[in-house]
Amino acid sequence: MLEPDDREALRSTLWPYQIRLYTDSKEWHTETFMGRIIGISGSLRRASFNSMLLRAASQLAPDGTTIEIASIRGIPLYDGDVESAEGIPAPVQELKTRITEADGLLIVTPEYNNSIPGVLKNAIDWLSRPPEDIPRVFGARPVAVIGATPGAGGTSLAVKWQIKCD
Repeated sequence: MLEPDDREALRSTLWPYQIRLYTDSKEWHTETFMGRIIGISGSLRRASFNSMLLRAASQLAPDGTTIEIASIRGIPLYDGDVESAEGIPAPVQELKTRITEADGLLIVTPEYNNSIPGVLKNAIDWLSRPPEDIPRVFGARPVAVIGATPGAGGTSLAVKWQIKCD
């Protein structure tokens, strides 16, 4: 648990959570985001730095903002044959519902081999099925990607990927 002084220092670093909104080719707008955010850790490891970061963000969210932690544990490996025969698995449907009912999505991910972890990529693959669901799941809400690592390079390569919703 964080001490009060540490908590305030970390809160001032993480919040207010600001989103830069691009409105046209000449102008950026910044606004403070408030609402319900679903947070997902891209790591399944119990002692994951990223899961710790997600929990800290959840605890330090300002008044008016909540971060509900969701899990990708239990999502099966993507298999188009399973999708065709059985449809979207229940754990994926449940996560999709939570995301679509939220105001934002926070993905907290480590960097594995210069990218996001396979378990996170697999979850995104399932969440984007069928393709018509991509705008419903990833569009119409801010999606933020952050990460933590003890390594010198940080998670810079992992957070460079983008979710295309067009």
